[in-house]
Amino acid sequence: MMAFTFCGPAATPITLSCFANVSKEVVTLIGAGGIGATTAIALAKMGICGLVVYDMDSVGTENLATQLHRLSDVGKTKVDAISEAISTYSNDVTVFPRVERVTAKTQFQTRFVVCAVDNILTRQEVWRSVHYPMVRYFIDARMSAEEFHLYTVDLKSDDAVKRYNDMIWQESDENIPELACTMKSTIYTAFAAAGHTCNAVKKLAMGEGHPFSLIHNIKTFTFLAG
Repeated sequence: MMAFTFCGPAATPITLSCFANVSKEVVTLIGAGGIGATTAIALAKMGICGLVVYDMDSVGTENLATQLHRLSDVGKTKVDAISEAISTYSNDVTVFPRVERVTAKTQFQTRFVVCAVDNILTRQEVWRSVHYPMVRYFIDARMSAEEFHLYTVDLKSDDAVKRYNDMIWQESDENIPELACTMKSTIYTAFAAAGHTCNAVKKLAMGEGHPFSLIHNIKTFTFLAG
């Protein structure tokens, strides 16, 4: 079982007072690529207490154009690259890098789990594991080149759980067309994705609520929530 060292009195948070609840949160982030890398940095700068990051991949040169990784990160594991990057922005955020695969047996110990992976099979595995008692909110962030989808599930809401459950088990990677890397993501969509994802964490931490579904199409200037 994973043990956490939480932010103590010596920490010097730079968050605004209205984000006080956010500064107490440790967030689990699954995926440190397109959405994950930008979201990790944004969450750290927003002032969360800690971040647990899961990803088994290493940074390659093909990631530099569409993911928030640096030239010096090439060859490093993505979780280590993100951990080092966060340390240059904030000394108040404890990062727990996990170079391992999430399975249905993974036991998350944070209230928030953000899923930022690029395939349905892994999302299904994560969905199986988020029902561990510690988890309250599950956030599924997805993007293509210029479109972002966010699904926010309060695990204490039977309606939200049923909506997501009905959706995720009808999806399959076989139904998703194979696209070139440049068509799967763009860096500006990743930044938009990080903004929406962090806003969801903030709203839920502050007890403000958040819609189950959010779609932001940058190309067509379309924004839908419900």
